Amino acid sequence: MIKSITLVFLALPVLFVGCGHNTFHHGDMPDPGPYMIHFYELDADGDDTVTWEEFKQRFPDSTKDVFKAVDQDGDGFIDHDEWHTFKEAHGAET
Repeated sequence: MIKSITLVFLALPVLFVGCGHNTFHHGDMPDPGPYMIHFYELDADGDDTVTWEEFKQRFPDSTKDVFKAVDQDGDGFIDHDEWHTFKEAHGAET
């Protein structure tokens, strides 16, 4: 019984640390607040994808690393699903 209780108390900190870890991207990323806009505000030409140029136009201080973090499939474009996945991973309600 004491062994079980000890294991629970040892496991709790690991559980809480693991829950706080963001697995969406690795490395330092900026505050996601300014990125919480609608997809159509990024898609300047209306082709249902956002290029690096469109992204940079809307977020001039952003880096290519941020763009790559959102572009989950690495095809060089951000689509609607990737944008919402990014927003949801950072606490936005979509």
